[in-house]
Amino acid sequence: MAATRGEQLNVLCERYLEIVLADRGNTFLLLIQAPAIALFAVLNWRDVDAATNSLYYLLAFSALWFGTSNACREVVKEEAIFDREARLGVQVGPYLLSKCLVLGLLSFVQCLCLAYLVNLYVPLGGPVALHFLYLWLASLSGICLGLLISCLMSNSDKAVGTVVLVLIPQMVFSEMVLSHEHASNLVLWLEDFSFISWTYQALKEVTKVDYSYITLLQSASMVSLLSLVLLAGSYFLLRLRAGRASC
Repeated sequence: MAATRGEQLNVLCERYLEIVLADRGNTFLLLIQAPAIALFAVLNWRDVDAATNSLYYLLAFSALWFGTSNACREVVKEEAIFDREARLGVQVGPYLLSKCLVLGLLSFVQCLCLAYLVNLYVPLGGPVALHFLYLWLASLSGICLGLLISCLMSNSDKAVGTVVLVLIPQMVFSEMVLSHEHASNLVLWLEDFSFISWTYQALKEVTKVDYSYITLLQSASMVSLLSLVLLAGSYFLLRLRAGRASC
C-alpha cells in the first residue's frame, strides 16, 4: 500500500534534516550569518540612543536574505532525485512542505538570534518578540521566493546568481529608499509587492506605544499572501516536472 502524504512528509523531513545537519560546514556558515549581521549592526548603531529606521530596514532585508539564500538551491540540486522519487509515487505536496518546514526551522534560529542579539545592545523599541515574529515571517517569505527560484533555474549557480537580481528590486521599492511624497504611482504599486517594505512597516509600527493592530495585521497578511502565491508557483512547476518524470 502506498504511503500516505503524512507518512511521506515525515520521511522527507527526517531525511532532509539529516542532510542539512550532515553538512556541518555549510550549516555553520548559515548559522553564523545572524550573529555576524547582529555584530555589524551593533557596531554601527551602538552609540545611538534608540534604533533608527535604517536599522529596521537592515533587519528586514537580512531576514529576507536568510530565507532566500537558504532555499535557492534546495530543489534544483535534487532534480535527479526528485524525478526518480516522483516515478516511485512521492507527491509534490509533502516534498515541498518538507523543504519549508526544515528551512523554516533554520530561519527561526537565525531570526531569533538576530532580533535578540541586536536588542541586547541597541533597544529595538516595543516587544522584541514581535520584532522577531515579523522577521521570521519575512524569512519564511524568502524561503518561498528561494524555492520558486530553485524550481525555475537549471542549476545551482544560476539560482544563486538570480537571488541578487530578485532582491535588488525588493530593496529599491521601499519607503526607506524613496519617500512616498516623491514616489510615482508605479513605484507605489511595486512597493506593494515588496516583502521588505511590509516588514519594515511592521517593525516601525511595533515601536509605537499605541501601535495599530490593523497595520500589523495588514503587513502580516500581505507578506503571507505573497508567500502563498510564490509557493503555489513552486507547486505548479514541480507538478509539471513530476508529470514529465512519470511519462
